[in-house]
Order: sequence, then C-alpha cells, then structure tokens
Amino acid sequence: MANAIIGTVGPFNRATEQWSAYRERLEQFFAANDIPDTKYVPVLLSVIGSSTYELLRTLSSPARPADKSFDELCTLLNAHLSPKPIVIAERFRFHKRNQQAGEAVADFCIAIQKLAEYCDFGTNLSDSLRDRLVCGLASEAIQKKLLVEADLTYEKAKAIALAAETASRDAVELRKQPAQSSDVNKLKQKAVHSDGHAHKQCYRCGKSNHNADVCFYKDKCCHACNKKGHTKKMCRSKARSQSVKAQIRKPKHINALNTDDSDSEEGTDPATLMSVHINNPVNVVTVRPIHVTMNINDTNVRMELDSGSPVSLMPTSLFREHFPQLALQQADLQLSTFTGEALKVLGFANVTVKYEQQTYSLKIYVVDAGRTPLFGRDWLQHIHLNWKDIHCVNALQRSQSLTELKSQFAHLFDNDLGKIPNFEAKLYVKKTQCQSSCAHVIFHMQCVTKLRKNSTG
Repeated sequence: MANAIIGTVGPFNRATEQWSAYRERLEQFFAANDIPDTKYVPVLLSVIGSSTYELLRTLSSPARPADKSFDELCTLLNAHLSPKPIVIAERFRFHKRNQQAGEAVADFCIAIQKLAEYCDFGTNLSDSLRDRLVCGLASEAIQKKLLVEADLTYEKAKAIALAAETASRDAVELRKQPAQSSDVNKLKQKAVHSDGHAHKQCYRCGKSNHNADVCFYKDKCCHACNKKGHTKKMCRSKARSQSVKAQIRKPKHINALNTDDSDSEEGTDPATLMSVHINNPVNVVTVRPIHVTMNINDTNVRMELDSGSPVSLMPTSLFREHFPQLALQQADLQLSTFTGEALKVLGFANVTVKYEQQTYSLKIYVVDAGRTPLFGRDWLQHIHLNWKDIHCVNALQRSQSLTELKSQFAHLFDNDLGKIPNFEAKLYVKKTQCQSSCAHVIFHMQCVTKLRKNSTG
C-alpha cells in the first residue's frame, strides 16, 4: 500500500506569492514526502500550473523544461519572476512606511519586516527596524514611551508598543459605562404591560397599552374629520390638511399674480401660466398682468409677460387662428402649471419675432389649454423690452397752475357754508366749557363741510 501524501503545494500564482517563497514550500514538500532528487523536476513541472509551465517552456527554449535540472529551472524562474531589486529604491519604500490609520502595531511590524527583506541592511537590520518602528508609529504616547528606554532593541520596542496598544484598548473598554438599571426597567415598562403582552402604539388613540382592535375609540367619531375609528390626535386627514396648508403658506414664486384683469380682453388663464398659483394667498399680488405686443410672422400678438414661465407659450386655438399654415414640430418637453397640473404640449414652431428694432428667430410652444399667449424667459433672454414704456404711469396731459385749479373748482374755495344733506349732527358740550371752545368746534365744522360740499351736493 502506497504511503499517503503529506500536504499539498498547488500551482504557482505570481499575483499572490513570490517565487522564492513557492520554492521553499516545494522543497519542504519534497522533504515531507521523501521524494528523491531524481523526481524533483517531474514533480515541479506537474504542480506549478499551466501558465507557469508555458512561461518555463519559453524561458528554456529551444530546450525542453524536462531536459534541465531542478536548480536550472528554479534559476530561470527566479531571474524572470524575482529580479534582483534596487537597494536604494527598496530602502526608500522602507523608510517611507508609517503606521496607517486603523492598522495594528503587529501588522505594522510585519509590513516593515517584509519591506526590509531586500534592503540589504546586513548587521544593521535590527537597528533599522527599531528606528522605523519608533518613527512610524501613529501614537505619540507610545513613541514617547519608547524614546525614554535605554538600550532599546527592535524586539524590545516591538514588545513595549504591543503592550501599550493593548493597555490603551482595554482602558477604553473599561471607561464604557454599563446601562443603568433604571433605564432597563423603564424600557421594560414601556414594552410589557399588565396583560403580559407587548403592544405597538395604537393608531386609533396613540397609546401603547392595548391593541387597535380593542381600542375604546374603535367606534368613536373623530372631531377633526367626523370619521369613526380614531381620535383627533391621531387623525391622518388632519395631518394631511396641515401639510397642504403649510405648502400653501410657503412662498414659492415671486411672480404669482391676481388673475382679475377687468381691462384684458383675453383674460389670464391659470392653466397656461407657470407662475400663477391662485391658492397661495401669500404671493397673490393685486396688480394687473403686464402685456406686450410682439410681431410674430408679420402678425401682431398681444402676449402676457410671465418671467415665471421657462418658455413662451400659445394656446392651440389662438395658434390655429393666426398661423393656420404653420406646421408644428415634435417637442421633447414636459410642462406643468404652478399647481402641478400637467400641460399637454402639442409641439413647437420656429417663428420670426419682431419688437421695435429687434428681429429674432425663436421657438413658440403650443399647448392644448388656456386662452392667453405667454412671453416667457426664453424670449426674454433675446428680446430687450422697453421697460420704461411698459412701467410708465399715465400722467396729466398738461400741467395746470394753481390759478387754473382754483378757477375750475371755484365752489370749493368760496366763503359760503356748505351742507351735508340727510344728516343730523349732535354736539355734546359740557356746561362748564367756555364759549371760545364752542366757537373753536364750530370753526372746524365749517372747514369740514366746505371740503365735502362738492362731493355731497
């Protein structure tokens, strides 16, 4: 009966292992299984794996790997896979290595020992490792502890650093306070009730000492929504209402306008306005919309100026009336009103827009809603409006002098005492009040009646 094989070697993986380490494992495998020297090459070629064997064939060419000795094959692989490193570069990497965040002292020691393998420190290896350990530690407290040590060696420095790290970690654990018994009992009182069962918060009344199916308010009416099954405190309709009110109270746009325009022929249609939100009383401004007249494809169109609209719009009815022969192009655009209602965009058309001395080729979007075309921000970026004329205040046709005003309204400046018809006035005067005070009151009444004479008849 053949002897059982001790251990395994496996194929060589250059991504995870150095060739020198693999050769050492292979030699130990030979020794553990009493493999004779004559079998070294066959075993090597059998276990190194297909990719390494192909590499070895290339390195051995024109000879075959099986024609070479074990040492020759290992020398070829070592020269290719583990070329002799440059000492200066290896020492540079060694001296740059510091303990990283979250890295244990033990792992840091392993890292610098591995880096020192090709640094060729010789008899100074222990001193170099000690210096790198002390200088590279992240903890200033451990560094100070090592610096006061006399005759410090690498092994001694490593032992002190490991002990200090362990003591620091244990001290942190000891400082953690255990949970107070009163807090534990408090949690138990919240979770466990007299019936011995744990309950979640009842969605009907908000308490947690019973289930919702046995709640007292199961058949009671809510004082907020008049629906059965819950209290006013737990009313979801009330919560939604408050949320909506909060959204309404929140200012959302500075251009929200009052849609009451008695002088407008078309009127303002909320369905076509990006900026109008008639349900928002905070932003409602009692001013009339601003209208501008644009010459679109040689047709004058009165548009409402709306800086809240990202694009310029025109209702489909008005578009077909003014531009029946103009074809629409597909628009990859989604629009909605200020209240969130979606607008159906039928398309857009490229039109020639003229305003005073300006001429531009712009897009007009056509929507299936509303009555008023909008002059949006896209046109406002190109067309410079005459704001002085738009915002001017209607002034008097000509200035009038004071003499002309007095002549025109002479009845207001005569000396006759005016009358207030269908009105009876009563004066309550104290008996002790002097006649001069009464005369003073009568004088003021005369002044008031004169001013009101013209308006009251």
